[in-house]
Amino acid sequence: MLPMKHTQSRLPMSILSNESLPTTVFVQQILLSMRTSVPFSGMLRSAGASCLALALLLSFSLPALAQSEGDDLTQQLQRAYEQGMQAGQQGNHETAYASLEEAISLAEEAEQNRARRQIADNLVRMAKNWGNNALEDERNEDALMHFEKGANYDPEDAYFFYGMGLAELRLENEEAAMEHMQEALRVGEDTGNQRVVGLATERVRDEYIFRASQALSADNVTSANIEDALEALDTLEEFVDPNDRSYFYRAVALFERGDYDDAIANARQGLDLHTGSRSDAARFHFVIAESLFQMGNTEEACAAFEDAAFGDYRARAEHYLENECS
Repeated sequence: MLPMKHTQSRLPMSILSNESLPTTVFVQQILLSMRTSVPFSGMLRSAGASCLALALLLSFSLPALAQSEGDDLTQQLQRAYEQGMQAGQQGNHETAYASLEEAISLAEEAEQNRARRQIADNLVRMAKNWGNNALEDERNEDALMHFEKGANYDPEDAYFFYGMGLAELRLENEEAAMEHMQEALRVGEDTGNQRVVGLATERVRDEYIFRASQALSADNVTSANIEDALEALDTLEEFVDPNDRSYFYRAVALFERGDYDDAIANARQGLDLHTGSRSDAARFHFVIAESLFQMGNTEEACAAFEDAAFGDYRARAEHYLENECS
């Protein structure tokens, strides 16, 4: 008998962070003497905020462009940039990306490296903002497109890979989602972005723990259910370290398979990591108690049932205490 049915709902697939969107824009006249930056405070989440931010950007010009061999190329660059920013303000993603990418190519051709960097920064900022908004609106394919676009121009921003992973999870492309999450972990570790590393780690855990809990919540747990749960938990550990929840579900799966010693060991490892309330800890004690009881260690089992008699497990544990331990 499964110690207790644990149904676990998926966390909403939305951006979980307060990623700020740093931006540096340049006023052409000021750049004649100095550089200045204007940071946005906090992530822009709504479409209205997005348009406001892009409108602010349009009040600035490109950095003062160096003289090139032909003024036509410089004019084409300025025109493409302005068209892209105008399209961005209007929410015309396709035109904005196309025009800004054209401007980037023209900047490279004209060897305007400073302008090229700013244009790319603006494109990346748009992509992150639009990707976040698309996720919130559940336009998952759009979100995926925006985050992919951002990653193309800033592959050292782990947040884009995290966003792609979220979008793919919503689209039920689980293999692709986990590949993106793994990349988010790699890039985040390489660049010291521990915020995204933490977010991706929790998302990976949530996904595979959900799969394990679903398998073990069947009305009649079969050997196939048990193996599905253990496979999900094994996969989790390929990406991230286990936590107290993953140890709990592994203990439950092992109990169902009759591996009582291993069930107890995993439940105790979960207890070592557990930082919640006594009521939450009762689930670990209950697995330990039932495993000991099945092994014939009634005295130890009864002591464990005492520790399990809290919260959701109180009634079950008290049943054992009244009928098997008195």
